[in-house]
Amino acid sequence: MKPTKIIYDIDQINEYSEFIFSPIEVVELDYKVGDFGEIFPPEKFKLISDHVVETPLLKTDIINKIIKPIGKQELYLLRLRSGYIIKGFTNPETLDIDVYYSTKNSLLFGFYNTGQQDEIVLRLTLLEDTDNLYIKIKDNAKDLRFRVKTINELFNKKEQPNESNQGDNIFRFNKEKKKWEITYNGKEVKISSHILKGFTDIHFLLKNPSSSISSLTIFNYSNDLFTKINTSKKSANKRSIGESNFKLIDKITLNNTKKRIAELKNKNKDYLNEPNYSEDFLSQSLVDKNRIEIRDLEKYLKASIGEKGKSRKSKSPNEKAYDVITKRKNTAIEKIEIVDKSLATHLYNCINLGEKGKSDLIYTPEKEMNWILD
Repeated sequence: MKPTKIIYDIDQINEYSEFIFSPIEVVELDYKVGDFGEIFPPEKFKLISDHVVETPLLKTDIINKIIKPIGKQELYLLRLRSGYIIKGFTNPETLDIDVYYSTKNSLLFGFYNTGQQDEIVLRLTLLEDTDNLYIKIKDNAKDLRFRVKTINELFNKKEQPNESNQGDNIFRFNKEKKKWEITYNGKEVKISSHILKGFTDIHFLLKNPSSSISSLTIFNYSNDLFTKINTSKKSANKRSIGESNFKLIDKITLNNTKKRIAELKNKNKDYLNEPNYSEDFLSQSLVDKNRIEIRDLEKYLKASIGEKGKSRKSKSPNEKAYDVITKRKNTAIEKIEIVDKSLATHLYNCINLGEKGKSDLIYTPEKEMNWILD
C-alpha cells in the first residue's frame, strides 16, 4: 500500500497520544511487526502534528465510537495499552484491517481505507486479553491466515474467499520494487533477489499454467524487463546465444542418462518431503550433490543429441535459451528453498519439460491454483 497520510494513536490508561504523518515521497509501505519506528521508515515521513489528550481513547466495557479523517489510501494505526484487545465494527466495511504486535507488549491494529469515503468510523469495545492473543499474534506474525482469521473474529466479518479463490490458501508471487513478495499456502516471505532473472522466468510460467512455452519466449519476456541480451550489442559480451557444435550420443546412453536424472529427482523429492529435512544435514548434503549431478547430466543431454559419431548442428535459439532458463530457474528455487521449502518442492516438481519440444517448459500444478501475480 502507498498511504498518503498516517494517523497513529497510542492509547494508555489515563491518556492517549496522536501523531499525524505525511509522506515526503511516494512510499510503498509494508506491514511490518514492531514498534513505532519500525512500522514505517520515519525518514520518509514528515510529522505534521502531535498532541496528547488527557483522557483514554478507549474505555472498557462500553462501545467506543471513534471517527477519524482517514480518506482514500490513508492509514489509521491504533496501538492498544498492554493486556487488552478490541472487538467491534467498522465503516466502511471495506477497510483493510490487519493486526500486529508492538515491542511494548501490546497489540497494534491498522485500518487502511481503500474506498472513497473521507472518514472512517470505528465502534470498538476494549476487553482484557484473557486468551493471550498478543502472544499468539507474536508467535504467528508471518502467518497471514491466522491474522485474517483473527480479524474476522474480532470484527464479526464473514469468512471471505482469499484473492486466489483457494479458501484458506493464498498463492502470491509478485515483485514490489526490489523484493519478491511470495505467499504459498498462507506463508508470507520476501526475497531481496531483484537481480535474479530466474524469479521473472518462474513468474511468467505461473502466469501461464499448463501451457507448454518455448524457452526463448520466457527468455525474451524476462530480458525485456532487464536487457534483451539476445539482441543488445551492449550486452553481447556478457552472454551470447551464438552457434556451437557438440558431439552426439547413442540412444542407449541417452535413455540411461534420462533414467538417471529421473532417479535423482525422485530421491531429492523424497529427501525434501522428510519431516526433519531442515535439521538433517546429511539429507541436505545429498540433495545438493544430486542437484549438481542433475545439472551436469541435463547439460550433457542438451549438448549431445543424435546419432553416435556425428557432429551436432548448431543449437537453435530455443535450445540455447533453455540452457540459460534452466540455470536461472534452479538458482531462484534454491533461494526460495532457504525460506520456504514446501514452495521450493512444489516448483521443482511442477516445472518440467513441455509437450511441444525438448526445449519447452511447462508449469503443471497438482491442483488448480490461482496465483496473485500483479
